[in-house]
Amino acid sequence: MPNYVTKADNQAYVLQKIRAAVILNRDRLEYSTANTPVSTTAWLTRNLLELVIWAEYCRSSDERAHEFMLDGARDAYDALNIPDKVLPNFPSQTVRAQLLEKAKADGFDIDEPYTWVSNAAKALGRGDIFKHLNKTFSKFAHPTAFAILSLGSEEEQLIKEKAVKMGMFLADAALMFTDLSKPVVNPFDASLVGST
Repeated sequence: MPNYVTKADNQAYVLQKIRAAVILNRDRLEYSTANTPVSTTAWLTRNLLELVIWAEYCRSSDERAHEFMLDGARDAYDALNIPDKVLPNFPSQTVRAQLLEKAKADGFDIDEPYTWVSNAAKALGRGDIFKHLNKTFSKFAHPTAFAILSLGSEEEQLIKEKAVKMGMFLADAALMFTDLSKPVVNPFDASLVGST
């Protein structure tokens, strides 16, 4: 289990981890090809959308970075809430009990709900941007009827090109927020978004 409490007050640590995730998703998106499925391109762009929100959210205060770190344990605890009858011989309940015990020892409530990325976006004043971009990229990241029926079409290629362009923009914005040595600007300013 990660030592989530002692490092949670270190905003730079959280931003470094987010930065690594941004670079991983950006690099995969950058090297996508004509043969890369639209679902992969949209998924990577959607990941970068979430990462830019988390980067800005955690950069905005030490408390938010701390809460994000604690949410890592909450996510793990929630993900392991699998009944034994669904996945027999999977040690989810044992690991879940260990997480609960560690959280109690460290003095925080692991059962408390984690912060949803949509709520983080709203707290930053980015609720509408997040809502609409997330919806759009989700339509292609998941096997929706629209995504399936557009396979092999000219529209699919256009969507992939736009997704890559938007993903690179989001990656640049997220990297800006993770660099504590530099000032930040609003990457979603209409004049900046229009130039991408």
